[in-house]
Amino acid sequence: MSSLQTSSATGNPRNKTALKPGHSLMDWIRLGNSGTDLTGVKGQRLLVSKEQLAQHNKENDVWMCIRGVVYNVTRYMDFHPGGRDELMKGAGQDATELFNKVHPWVNYESILQKCIVGKLGTSLPDENPFLIPKKNSPQSKPKPVPSLQVPVKSVISARPIIPGSTSTTSSEPMSIKSFYSMDWFQQLNFVCFVFYLKSSSCCKFHVTLNETSQELNVVINNKSLVLHLEHPVQWPCQVKVNLNVGKLQLQLNKQESKLWKTHSTKSNITSVDLPTDSTQYATVQQSTPVTLNYPTMRLIQSERVTHNVVYLTFEYTGCIFHYVPLGYHVHVRLKVDDVILSKPYTPVEPLLNTPVTYSNTISFLIKHYETGLLSPALAGLTVGQEVEVSAPEGSFDVTRLAKRKKLVLIAAGTGLTPMIPLVNWAVQAQRYTVQMLFFNRSEEDIIWRDQLDKFAAENSKCLSELNYRHEEDYFCFGG
Repeated sequence: MSSLQTSSATGNPRNKTALKPGHSLMDWIRLGNSGTDLTGVKGQRLLVSKEQLAQHNKENDVWMCIRGVVYNVTRYMDFHPGGRDELMKGAGQDATELFNKVHPWVNYESILQKCIVGKLGTSLPDENPFLIPKKNSPQSKPKPVPSLQVPVKSVISARPIIPGSTSTTSSEPMSIKSFYSMDWFQQLNFVCFVFYLKSSSCCKFHVTLNETSQELNVVINNKSLVLHLEHPVQWPCQVKVNLNVGKLQLQLNKQESKLWKTHSTKSNITSVDLPTDSTQYATVQQSTPVTLNYPTMRLIQSERVTHNVVYLTFEYTGCIFHYVPLGYHVHVRLKVDDVILSKPYTPVEPLLNTPVTYSNTISFLIKHYETGLLSPALAGLTVGQEVEVSAPEGSFDVTRLAKRKKLVLIAAGTGLTPMIPLVNWAVQAQRYTVQMLFFNRSEEDIIWRDQLDKFAAENSKCLSELNYRHEEDYFCFGG
């Protein structure tokens, strides 16, 4: 083993530079958790133009963009296993292609999460996006084959549908305000689409895959994109939603491990009206519209949490994905004694300080009421049984909290469920102080006590106080 490899602070033989003592990956994580401002902009989220990005290209002031997100990597320079010179190659510019060529497997989002400055603004129409061309135009010639992991930037446009008309392909871009920006990249065994939103507010995000496994329908808010993929893919998908930077990431495994020449052979882009009433909700702009009033889900896990609360996980029986925005709920429907019963429930997610990876499953905390109509039937379900679950409903907009610094949350019993995504979001944003008061009838009724205590201890700078109150006693943890 070479001296270079043995002196690497991370012990990684790929490292090109010996790191100084105190500059290992764990040291970097400790620095990020110390409360030190690594952004250089006091934790604000900015919209950065290419001109602004280009100004930060000196060794003592280095910004770079990776997949639409701008990072201040100045403090990371001495922690980078590849050395300062390698990072300087991407200083003041979009370094996505460089990153993908060198080490696309690296989880840069986790490493640089405390360095986020904001999003790269694409305010000019001549920044070489991939636009859907007019028919018979010179731009309609085949695109060159992209290299492995090199993203291709796209701009998705939309135009309104006239009532009674059929879906049509958008042949020319609308106003710049109508666009979503999209990147895509691939490896041999998967393809990934990344969508960048202009707003970090809660979004409606819905994905379906047809029976050929090649027609992918993506609905974001009121815009629908149908991609006729070059080759079939597998289901389920994997989705990451980062509201703090306005990014949606959709990953699908390929049925055959090989590189694609392009992500799709053709695309349809339209505007759609998504009704707020779930009974009217339907998949939009597929070849054959499929009504999704209450798609079927199958129980795959049942776990008792307390003496009267169960944790249930369901998966869609079809190729469907619904993202449930922060503060939204769904209706769960089940036939009991020949009567169809429905009740709203808020899906629950694990406590995490990094963005959750979603798939085709939804989990609930169900409290069993002896005299209840629906809850006893849900709590008594066995693995393999099915229910119907509506599309997400709600009106909460997380941007309402943008100017707030402190959040005080009050929950009781299973009312904890809508608070967990909010706590996750606040901890990941690193801009808020959270205090939560959790009421329960008795100590044995406290849901996920151990997980809550552990999460509060690991994120004490953000989740500053967690109080449990019940009839028997009062507990206080935190500072």
